[in-house]
This record gives sequence, structure tokens and C-alpha cells, in this order.
Amino acid sequence: MKNNLFIKPIKIRSDQEKHRQATWIELFIDLAFVLGISQIGEVFSEGFNGNTILYYSLLFLLFFWIWNRFTWYASMYDNDDVPYRISYLTLIFPVLGIASEIENILLGNFYNAILYYLSINLILIYLWSRVLRKAEKYLGNAKFFLGGYLISTVLIVTSLFLSTHFQIIFIIIGFLSELLGPVLGWYVNRSKIPIHSDHVIERHGLFTIILLGECLVAIFSNFNSVIQSEHWYILIFSFIIILCLWWLYFDCGYGYSSKLSKNAARVFEFGYGQFFVYLSVALAGIALENSLHSVSGHSSIHGILPGQIVMCSVGFFIFTLSAVQLFVSKDKPFLVYIPRILFSITLIGLAVFPILKENKYFIVLTLILLLLLTINDVYQWANFNLANSKNQT
Repeated sequence: MKNNLFIKPIKIRSDQEKHRQATWIELFIDLAFVLGISQIGEVFSEGFNGNTILYYSLLFLLFFWIWNRFTWYASMYDNDDVPYRISYLTLIFPVLGIASEIENILLGNFYNAILYYLSINLILIYLWSRVLRKAEKYLGNAKFFLGGYLISTVLIVTSLFLSTHFQIIFIIIGFLSELLGPVLGWYVNRSKIPIHSDHVIERHGLFTIILLGECLVAIFSNFNSVIQSEHWYILIFSFIIILCLWWLYFDCGYGYSSKLSKNAARVFEFGYGQFFVYLSVALAGIALENSLHSVSGHSSIHGILPGQIVMCSVGFFIFTLSAVQLFVSKDKPFLVYIPRILFSITLIGLAVFPILKENKYFIVLTLILLLLLTINDVYQWANFNLANSKNQT
């Protein structure tokens, strides 16, 4: 069947489409990633230290990478036919499967998680094989995407029959082939691939909303215990920190004033750079939850103070968000970005070389600095936009 209601033509989406928004199916599959990301917080059940932060970052990368691949495929080749919908809806099951295997992964048992990941790769291989048959001038691009996933799948299948040490090596090499495929795919087409900037930026903004939602869950889960304690103000301060993170990310149209279309450098700076932005928000949310547990007296602290992690994560968020925006945007008001860089370095420095000894002090100082920065951000963007509007008239 061709060109009917069930199977529609596959061609790359135009970067000139008007009002292209996230689809219902994209919003639906995001729910699976909400559950997955909330599940990996188990890593910190015994507290924060170098190892747990590393494990969390790697598990977060796993979920981010799955989401990232399907998000960019949809941006380029969403034709909304029945096979496409079934493929995306099927994705939810293995994502939930990986989330259910977090405890086993931490114990070094990867077998089931690998099977779920392989099923995700098979979905992508099927989707890109559909593109390959109709790719026309983007044939080289499709070949490298598909080739990267095929090589990765073979290596990961092989890893199932190896010892744990070699299993990890094969998985890493497979993952690197998945990373390399898109880079070569863009290179072979000389970066001339249309990308709908508004759609991509909106999708990444929605993922940020998911992570900020996890931060709100941290507030909610500690609401009664903290609001009735002598440290009730820490709950309010934590809430304001989350509001400031939202404001800095979403102020001034996300701060992205550049088209990503047909520009490989901007695509990869934006797409891969968002990982660090997301990771910092996720860590801030988990650290806030642990900080609130601590000030309410419901948990003892082991390792690094969660307040330190909040401060460091907020600083890292400001730094990485600003770096991504500076790389991809044509508007770079220095009175916005210079204070951001200075404040981010200050927050990271105070967290890494702490002079404070209690969680509540880290939260209070983080809020003070973040609030000052947010006020400056609002004021400077307003002045910048006003000056631009005057120049245009």
C-alpha cells in the first residue's frame, strides 16, 4: 500500500513550516522518560559522593540519548502514519523496562537492560530503513545514521556473550558508533539538512519542563515535614530557586535567536550541549529533595552535603545554559552573559571549596546569588529588546 491513510510518503520535513508544535505522540512518550529519570534517583539512596554522581550521570545520559535520537528523528521525518505511530508508542515499553532495571544495573547485571536497549535500537533501525528507501538527496545522511545503529546493535548483541569487563567495552564502542553516525551523516551532506528550529527548541524546552517538574516533586514530597519545622523558610527558598531556574531558561524566547537549520555546528552544540543543562537541573532537584529531608531531620547525611550539590548544580546550569546560548545565538548581550559566567563560577567555587557547614546555609546563599542574577537577567534582556526595537524603527 502506498500513499494511503495507513502508509504515507516519507520525506524530510521543511524548515519553513508555520506553527509546527510538539505532537500528541511526542508528549505521550515523554511520560516514559519522566518515570525513567525519577527512577535513577535511587543512585543517591546512600548519599552523594564522586561515584554516585558518576553513576547517575551515566544513567541520565542513557535516557537522554534515547530521547534525543527519537526527538531528532521526529523533527526530520515525522510523517504521522500508522507504522510511525506504532514505532513511537512501542518505544514506551523498553524505556520503562530499562527504568525497572536500575537496581540490577547498579549491581552490575546489565543483561535485561541490554535487551531492552537493543529493542529500542531495532525500532530506530526500522525507522531509518524506511527513510533510506526514500531519502533521495539525503541518502548519505540516512546511511550513516542507519550504519551507526547497525554497528552498535551488532556490538551490543556480541556483548551479551562476554564477561562483564569486555561487555562494558563493547557497549561503550557501540555507543560511540551511535554518536559518530549523526556527525558523519551531517558531514556527508555538507550540513545542508533542513531542521525546524522552533520545533526542536520547543521539544527541548518541554524536556526541561519535565525536569523542573521533578524538582517540584522534591518540594511536594517534603512539604508538610518542612513547613511545620523551624526551618520552614528553606522550603520556600527551595521553591524560589526552582522558579529562578525556570526563568533563566525560558526568558527571552529561550535566549536562542539563531536558526539551527543547515548548520551542523549549531545543531550539535545545541543538541549535545543540552545534556549538560538537563543533567544540572536533574541533580539540583534530587539534591534539593535530600537537603529538605536533612533540614526536617528525617535523614542523616553521608558524603557530600546535598546543599553543596544544589549550589554546584545551579552554577553548572547557569554556565552550560549560557555556553549553549552563546554558541548558537546571534544575540549575545554581554550585560546578560558576563554576570551569568561570573555568578556560575562563584557558585561552583563556593560548592567545591566550601566555607559553609550546613545544608541550609548553602540553600540560602544559592538563592541570594541566583535571585540577584535573575533580576539582572530580566532587566538586561528588557533593555536589549528595547534597544533592538528602537533600532528597527
